[in-house]
Amino acid sequence: MKNIVTEKADEHNIKWNYDPIFKTLCEQVVGKSEIPDMTTDEMTIMSDFIDLNHHLFSKNIEKSAKKIDPIRENLDYGDFISKLEEKLKKLKRIRSDRNHRKS
Repeated sequence: MKNIVTEKADEHNIKWNYDPIFKTLCEQVVGKSEIPDMTTDEMTIMSDFIDLNHHLFSKNIEKSAKKIDPIRENLDYGDFISKLEEKLKKLKRIRSDRNHRKS
């Protein structure tokens, strides 16, 4: 079933169905790894996150094969993982701050 999260993911050629990276990022951002479990507000947050951070997600290679940049094919995955860990730490702090404000 399409919703704002899957539509945004499709817009950026992001794998979202059964993708472990997508599920992990959803869990880190809104606290839920499954889209059907998210509230409308959580879906909006996730959609905005995808828009701003679409480079962090797995891509649908079949859909974007013609757009592959040869330079990007030789990514340094260690550097990518480090950047991802930094982003996740920042998201945890933001989420923690939001939870403290709600209390």
